[in-house]
Amino acid sequence: MKNILYFIFLLTSITFSQNKDINVTMEEVLINSDIQELLDFENINYLKIKFSGKKLVGKKYALTVKEIWKGKVKSESEILNSENFPFEDWKKINDTILEISIISKLSKKKNLKMVFKTPRVKIMKNFKATNSNNYHFTDLIDSNRKKISLGNKFYLLSNALMYEYDGTFRSFVGGINNGDVLKWGEKYGIKHYLIFEMKIE
Repeated sequence: MKNILYFIFLLTSITFSQNKDINVTMEEVLINSDIQELLDFENINYLKIKFSGKKLVGKKYALTVKEIWKGKVKSESEILNSENFPFEDWKKINDTILEISIISKLSKKKNLKMVFKTPRVKIMKNFKATNSNNYHFTDLIDSNRKKISLGNKFYLLSNALMYEYDGTFRSFVGGINNGDVLKWGEKYGIKHYLIFEMKIE
């Protein structure tokens, strides 16, 4: 599966957010329907995000996650923090571009296995999950672009169960326009989801 993934991902860049500090670009995966069926069968989601801008140079960055169960934030933890990287020249961004790729796979043991890869490190995390196959990445950047700036924490993405509406399952394509992301569980009856936040300073 790993070897297949390297060859099948064709990426196109879509700039979702621009401000005076940074640009944020989501690289969208374009694959044929047969391969998509294979990824769906394996319960794999993939996402790549690129931050760019001259003001990134010399900045630190951190990624955190909130786990929401039955409408309540049950935990908040740190995924990565460049300040804790082992080498001094890893602790700050030394380029005008920072890329982060994220892969998520739902296991048969009701775990979400997620891999976060930056130019310096690759971190694997496991999160307790439901037995549903309907987990889905949702970009929170586009709808949140006015609040994305250096020094401030902002919503990056969610890994959430789809919600049922009129007999069909839907994802949160509108991002934060669907309302307070921490209240999605109450509003839409979602049992479990993850909210990821980013800070660059």
